[in-house]
Amino acid sequence: MTKTSTTNKKATSSAKKATSRKAKPKIDKTDTAKKRAHTGVQAHGHEWEDDLIAVFVSPSNMDAMSNLSYTSVHDIPKEFNQLTGRNVSVKAAKTPRVDFGDALRTVDNMSKNSPLEAVIIQYTQDGDQKIPSRVTRLDLTDSKSALFGTDNMDEMKTDIQELDRMVKTGDPQYKQKAADIRSKYPHSHMKVAPKIGNIEKKRAGRLQISLANIDKLVKEHPHIVIDDEHCDPIKGCLRTLQSSIRTIGKKPVIESDKEF
Repeated sequence: MTKTSTTNKKATSSAKKATSRKAKPKIDKTDTAKKRAHTGVQAHGHEWEDDLIAVFVSPSNMDAMSNLSYTSVHDIPKEFNQLTGRNVSVKAAKTPRVDFGDALRTVDNMSKNSPLEAVIIQYTQDGDQKIPSRVTRLDLTDSKSALFGTDNMDEMKTDIQELDRMVKTGDPQYKQKAADIRSKYPHSHMKVAPKIGNIEKKRAGRLQISLANIDKLVKEHPHIVIDDEHCDPIKGCLRTLQSSIRTIGKKPVIESDKEF
């Protein structure tokens, strides 16, 4: 065998080894944030959502994520989740109460057995800065009993559908129906929150649902907790955002971002 032939074989072998050793992908969170720029009163939650996307989603799926509608059922669909393979919804809350958005949609989604988790970011407001203080991940795949205090989700959906109809049509008996639902499911951590519309402003009523107290849920049902991280005061856990207190009119607003 000639010296040239031996050299060529070694070069070919080295090239194959180099190809097989793929470098660990580096995700540029800055580029991701630029692709998914946000404005409006809910922008702060979406910015943190982008940071989480950079962790959960592989670089090869970033373009598809960038084109995902913000009205989609999940913030991160399971087909894009390279870490856990679950559908992921991201929430941001200033208090232990965490808003989950549309009640009927939330209950319907949680009634299914598809893999589902929620990432809840709690934060403090310091002037114009929103500082993350805690990140809690909850496995909601099969947590109906823990969340709603019942396994009969068909009956609950029927009750929610009726209340949803009453709120949207302006039925004056909606308050009594909401009270009846709360009494019927006393062990539910999820509480209905009717928002009555304004005819003059052409704003329709809506029925929302909230996790009443995340601390209480975690304490009573620790088995659904995937991770519960209190952010280091120096190192943090997510970036601090420049964002003033949200207001509608003159009243500060305390609520979460996207719905399930």
